[in-house]
Amino acid sequence: MDAMDVPDNVLRKSNDQLNENERQHVAVAIACAKVLDALSSSPKIKEELRKHGVVFFMSRFLQSTHIELVVPIMGAVQQCADL
Repeated sequence: MDAMDVPDNVLRKSNDQLNENERQHVAVAIACAKVLDALSSSPKIKEELRKHGVVFFMSRFLQSTHIELVVPIMGAVQQCADL
């Protein structure tokens, strides 16, 4: 969960404006989003993700300017829509 806690200002900056450390934060967030997308197909795991507060991070990621982050999160949201 801590890996997903990327500051909002980093999520809203374009890649050109990010320093190396911020780029790494975004890369980790993208990897987390891809994992969430893959895990969201299981009803049992979806419920566990919800219980552990992942929805909060998903909502923050959806506000990102990084399309590489938004696309997998949208996939996870679509799979979780029936929850």
